[in-house]
Amino acid sequence: MIEKIGTAYELPFEVRCTPGHVFSSGGDVSVVVSFLPGPPPDLNLIAEILGAFAGLGMTGAFAGAEIEPWNSELKLGEASGSLRLTNKFDFSFCMADEWALSVLTQLFTAKRAALSLKSLEISAAGREATVKLRHIPDLSSTLPPVFARIPFLLIDEEPESGGYTFTAELQSPVLPKHQEYLEGALKFWTMVVRRGGYEMAPIPPEESFVELFVDRVIVFGATVEWTILKLRADPDCINGVVNIFAAFHYRCQPLISLSIS
Repeated sequence: MIEKIGTAYELPFEVRCTPGHVFSSGGDVSVVVSFLPGPPPDLNLIAEILGAFAGLGMTGAFAGAEIEPWNSELKLGEASGSLRLTNKFDFSFCMADEWALSVLTQLFTAKRAALSLKSLEISAAGREATVKLRHIPDLSSTLPPVFARIPFLLIDEEPESGGYTFTAELQSPVLPKHQEYLEGALKFWTMVVRRGGYEMAPIPPEESFVELFVDRVIVFGATVEWTILKLRADPDCINGVVNIFAAFHYRCQPLISLSIS
C-alpha cells in the first residue's frame, strides 16, 4: 500500500500519490511532473530519468518480496501535456513493489539543480493522488526488497568491503542471446545507481557511485560472473541485482545457484 511508503530525504518538491495499490496495481499509472515558473523545462532530461526508471522496472529489479520478478514490469508510454509547466507520462502494465516510488523520487532529487520541480503526482488509473509522500528521517531502507521465494540456491556472504562478486551457476552453458539480455538488465541497474536512484540518506543522491570490474558479464561455460569493485549507494540496492537474476532464471535460462561474495 502506497500509504506506508516514505522517504528518508527531505525532498525539495512535493510528491502526491493515489492511496492503495499504485505501482503494484497491474494497470496504468500516470506521473505528472509540474514545474515552477521560469525557463522551459529540460524535457530530454525528464525522459532520460523516466526511461532509466522504466528500463530497470522491466528487468524485474523492482519486484520486491511478493511479485515474481519474471512477471514484474513497468512499460513507459508517450508524454503529453503543455510542454511548459506540466507534463504527463504514462506507464502501463505496472507490476512492481510500491517502494519503486522511492527510486523514482530519488532520481528526480538527484537532478534538482537542473529541474525546477514543483511537484510529482503519481496516480493509478481513475483515482486521484491525495496522499502526500511522508518524510521519515529514521527509515532504515526505502528500496524494494529481494523476492521472498528465490527459485534457486542463494548464497549471500554479505561482503563488507564495498565490493561484490555475483557468481551464477546455470544448468547449461549460457546462450549468447541470454548473455546479451543479462548484460542489458545489469546496465540499467548500473545506470540507476549512478543517477542516484539507490542512494541512502543523508548522502545526496547525485553523489552515488558504482565502479565495475568490466562493463559486461564474464562467462565460463555454464558459469556467469559479474563484479562490482566499489559501490557508494544503499547496500539494499543489491536486492535489485538478485531479482534480475531471478527474472533471468525464468525468462532465459534456469540457475542452480547464485552466490554473492
